[in-house]
Amino acid sequence: HATYAYFAKILLNDVDILTSGSIAAGIYSREGSRITVTGGSIKTIGNNANGIDVYHSDVELKQISIETQGKYAHGLRISDKGTLTGDDLNVFSNRASGVLLDKSWNSALASLTNSQITGDSAAYYLDSSYAYYDDEVNSLNITGGSVTATAKDGSAFYVNAGAADITVDNLQNVSAANLLTVNDNNWNNVIFRAKNDSTLSGAIQAGNSNVTVDLDKTSLWNVRGDSAIGNLTNAGIINLNTASGSLYAAKLMLTDSSILNIQLDRSVGEPVIVTSYSSLNGALNISGIGNINNSLITTPYTFTLISAENEINGDFNNFTVAGIDAKETDFLTIDGRINPDNKAQYELVTALSWYADKHNAATDAHGTFTLSAANGEFTVNNHLDDVTNTLASTNSSGWDGKSLTKLGDGTLILSAANTY
Repeated sequence: HATYAYFAKILLNDVDILTSGSIAAGIYSREGSRITVTGGSIKTIGNNANGIDVYHSDVELKQISIETQGKYAHGLRISDKGTLTGDDLNVFSNRASGVLLDKSWNSALASLTNSQITGDSAAYYLDSSYAYYDDEVNSLNITGGSVTATAKDGSAFYVNAGAADITVDNLQNVSAANLLTVNDNNWNNVIFRAKNDSTLSGAIQAGNSNVTVDLDKTSLWNVRGDSAIGNLTNAGIINLNTASGSLYAAKLMLTDSSILNIQLDRSVGEPVIVTSYSSLNGALNISGIGNINNSLITTPYTFTLISAENEINGDFNNFTVAGIDAKETDFLTIDGRINPDNKAQYELVTALSWYADKHNAATDAHGTFTLSAANGEFTVNNHLDDVTNTLASTNSSGWDGKSLTKLGDGTLILSAANTY
């Protein structure tokens, strides 16, 4: 090792460290040592050669670049009463995780601020595979910075074994296929919290009941890939595009500040969200409503958005389509409702207002499509028929049954050959 500390106190400023060979750490800290490093760089070339290895010690790092190139060579490894605090770090490990929290006898703690962490299969890896006790928790606190996993199926955060408590604060740069992965064989409690304007992307593979994901009212999660979560509480924003993912949550709780944005793609299947127990609240915004069925325009259609094993509690306070209040969506007769028979499905019941008289709907048929929101979009998948002969005698809209009027700054897409 370049630096070996045993019951030592060390202060390093602007030091560049290079090691080569297996198990040759840049800094190897043991048994009650206290190390402070400011500036400089650490580079290791060799298998199992961690950049900094912390055991039963306190290490503080500022403005340091750490690079490891060997197999199982982690940028930072913290274990057994090890505590690491880092600010403005740049950690790159091309054949291991950037940061490893590894518990045997006691838990480990890492707190990193404005740091860029890159690993291969995982940026952060939390493990207790060889722990003698299960009563302590590995803790990880991340504020700002970026998290990158370079492997095709890599995870920003991977919990292999043991209890874990992960908090991300104002984390806005995540580049990984999976945001969070928890080993299916790990039944210890795992908590993942996002707060203070965190913007997260990726799939979450954490379907066991011991896993809790909690998003505060300022945080956002872009679902990328099929995701499974034991317990999901959302007070912020979840964006789900069915072209790129789906969601299973054994327990789903949407609070009054929750916003659930769902983009339905042309090949969408139902249901989009599956749960065992659910409590609905907050806002639901649906885009791509015209994609739920090609025959949407000719007959009313019921689409199951959420399917639960048990009765659904609560309901959405606000329901919008393409950014427009569903009650004010002139081109659709649409309703979001909990199935009145089984009370375990949240459904969309909809048809085009173009055919309202033909369906004996409560509203008059007409040909106006108003998309007031500039980013709103609606697609009509089939041609629009001339419905002059089916207009009700009580229709007071003044419509001729065949003319289309487009209003507003949003986008109306006619994807089929229209002959009206």
